[in-house]
Amino acid sequence: MIFYIYSYLVIGVISLVIIYTSHHLSKDKGLKFSVDEILDSLDPKRRTLSYRILNNFIAPAMAAILIVIAWPAAIYMKVTEILETKAMAAQEIDKEEAKKFKVSRADLIEELSISQIELSETVRDPLNSVPNLPFGHFNTKWLEFVNSVSTNDVLWSFCTSWTSDWGSQKTVSGYVIVNTYGIGPHFITSNESNNDSSE
Repeated sequence: MIFYIYSYLVIGVISLVIIYTSHHLSKDKGLKFSVDEILDSLDPKRRTLSYRILNNFIAPAMAAILIVIAWPAAIYMKVTEILETKAMAAQEIDKEEAKKFKVSRADLIEELSISQIELSETVRDPLNSVPNLPFGHFNTKWLEFVNSVSTNDVLWSFCTSWTSDWGSQKTVSGYVIVNTYGIGPHFITSNESNNDSSE
């Protein structure tokens, strides 16, 4: 029995090392640094010694212990996060095809504010492998999209079927700018191939 407990904990330690290494290899350090600066300026309590001890030492230590104890769940969460990140990267439409992709009024679903979208799309990863920001690793692109929204613009969610130049049928969804002049730029969040409808 003792042997199995030791073996379980050893695997947990190995899992911790793998997850920690993967986290630091995949983490956008430049983005994290800028986010920390912004949060520090918004909340002065983050600069206190007690907060830094809690955030930089106690919390990581507790997370490490939790990973060692519950390493099967930790591995599952990490693999899921990696697969989701790769899926989102694969979902991006090629730049040339993106220029041809258009959203029509029939594709519009619901008018939403920026704050509503960011609240629903904020990534909350307990392992901090993905920035706790709207759209996670794609937050920079989202901010670029938001900065293009003017006073008279409104944002709508959309979902539509689209056939690319290669003949593949896809279900594309995301958010789009709408104003009195019509439908403007869009921000794609999902670009899934319709395998069932493809020949």
